[in-house]
Amino acid sequence: MNPNITVEEDREYLKILLELGLKADPFPIEAPSEVNYWADNKKLLNQLLELQIDMISYPSTNLNIFYGALGAGKTHACNYLSNKGVQEKLAKIILKKELKKEILSMVVVAPLPQKTGQITTAVYKELVHKLLSELTKDDYERLLVQLRTYKRSAYFVDALKNLAKWVTKQLTIDGSAKPVDSIKALEEFHFLTTLKSRTYGTLETSIDLADTLSIIIKTLVKGGKDVIIFIDELEHLNAEKPTGRLLFSSFIRELYDEVENNLNIVLIFTHATYDEIILLLSPAVIDRLNVKGIVNFAPMKTENDLREYFEMNIESQGGNPQALIDKDALDIIIKKILSAGKTGVKPREFNREMKNIIPPLYNYRKNKKLGGSFKITKGLLAGYEKSKKEMVGEIADKLLKGE
Repeated sequence: MNPNITVEEDREYLKILLELGLKADPFPIEAPSEVNYWADNKKLLNQLLELQIDMISYPSTNLNIFYGALGAGKTHACNYLSNKGVQEKLAKIILKKELKKEILSMVVVAPLPQKTGQITTAVYKELVHKLLSELTKDDYERLLVQLRTYKRSAYFVDALKNLAKWVTKQLTIDGSAKPVDSIKALEEFHFLTTLKSRTYGTLETSIDLADTLSIIIKTLVKGGKDVIIFIDELEHLNAEKPTGRLLFSSFIRELYDEVENNLNIVLIFTHATYDEIILLLSPAVIDRLNVKGIVNFAPMKTENDLREYFEMNIESQGGNPQALIDKDALDIIIKKILSAGKTGVKPREFNREMKNIIPPLYNYRKNKKLGGSFKITKGLLAGYEKSKKEMVGEIADKLLKGE
């Protein structure tokens, strides 16, 4: 639901979209949790696709950064790129064949910390739960083999080993099955996902957290999977104390170093400049960044950018842009939106404007009982603006007369 309008207005808006032949809202204010269509300018898409080609074509682990102002489309982009169907389609196009391995993409959100180090532990907890949910019984067999040669002695190693032993002994579980529901009651699962247990003690250092994840990820990679991790809202590192920021950097550095292949990490910041991000990460993390993977979600600045954005969004929901609006009318709307944005227009700003335009024009035309199907034209825009000015004048006159 659009947070800027009432429930009734939101229902009316969606009803109008359906009557216009659209499957869903092409101009959402908040990014949908599941996205299978692109919603930003093509220049940015080209940059992200170049990054995606490297991710799929080359096995080395990469550390990337997405950054931009609030409403610039970062969350929508990571939800789009983490969509399983989108990943499979991209892989097929890039490799020119069916992808023989599975791509696991997951999005986690960094919380606003209430205590030092909370971002690191929260990101770890969400990731370990998602990753354990992806392990099959065959993966647990691979995990046991991997742990036999693991040199470091630690409680989390014992917990993983005992968890793997329990799963592999369950004759009723098929090799390709994901036994996450069966393991939730086990103390090992509780320890790995909550960091505390009577038997295993406490899992607390950033190195231990990263190593736990790295063991699971390497197991998934050996099973023929690529892993892509998006960590959103990392601007919350501003609220961490220096110690908390160092813990997070140590966590990311260790995870990157331990998993040498088939892992891509994307750190997402709501910051307008890259210089602001450098202050939040350690030099060791900055040094490991993939230069091509530093992506600025800059505002759209040209009429062509906005026109392409409008057309892509309408088409993504099964609509025909040319049937919905005349070129002259779209040019008028785009110029007005661009003139209001001093440094360009973010996707959220454009979406908000379209929500403020489509319903009033639709209702104005309906009230005027104009024939034919709905289409935004230069004449319709002019008629609506004239009607609105007349209404404002009438209201002003009544107020001055004390009516």
